[in-house]
Amino acid sequence: MRTVRRGNSVITVIPVIRGLVTEGERVLGVARGSDPQAIAVSISREELSALRNLGDDIDYEMSEIETIFSDLLGRYGEVTLPPPCFSAALQAAEEIGVPLLPIDMNEELYSVTYVTVVGTLDLFKESLSVKRLRRKLSGCESPQEFVLKWDSLINKSKGFSRLSSERERHMAGVLARIARRYERVVAFIELERIDGVCWRLENSSSANLDQRREEEAGQLLNAPPE
Repeated sequence: MRTVRRGNSVITVIPVIRGLVTEGERVLGVARGSDPQAIAVSISREELSALRNLGDDIDYEMSEIETIFSDLLGRYGEVTLPPPCFSAALQAAEEIGVPLLPIDMNEELYSVTYVTVVGTLDLFKESLSVKRLRRKLSGCESPQEFVLKWDSLINKSKGFSRLSSERERHMAGVLARIARRYERVVAFIELERIDGVCWRLENSSSANLDQRREEEAGQLLNAPPE
């Protein structure tokens, strides 16, 4: 857990691991015991909409790299979709009666950023590294160690590393905007993005948000509940 102060607001940042079933109960316990005015999650608007409208006929085809991640993470406990950490955050927000705010890039912004920073060489390097992931990650002793090592391998190329940095910058910017409105915020963010998001929150001012982040954060906070 990390605590970041922005003016009169306190943002409590909780690391989560996507997919692990055990994360659900942990998130519920933290949210219920934190008395937040808002809950933030490291997913996009589109992902949150899908989570809210999820039916019993979920049919999501995972990519090769997502399948490998899920298989390897399964060594440390049951894994399922949608990620229990975010389903639990939604449940907690509804129980407590506070807004659940997605802070990651929307699909359009992510796509634009992806094609801007990820090149052909990055994709080639990723395809090579995927073949070696199982061997390189065989010695991890905990899900936390596994997730961090996985992230370091996946983001080894310059393009994917920059893409992750852009996500962190975006999430920090949206959180800073959220902190202008709410004094107590609990944010559930993927473990591997925690350090980058918190560093940016602690070392930048809201005035440094670029126009795209200002617009998305403003739309997010002014949007009616779904």
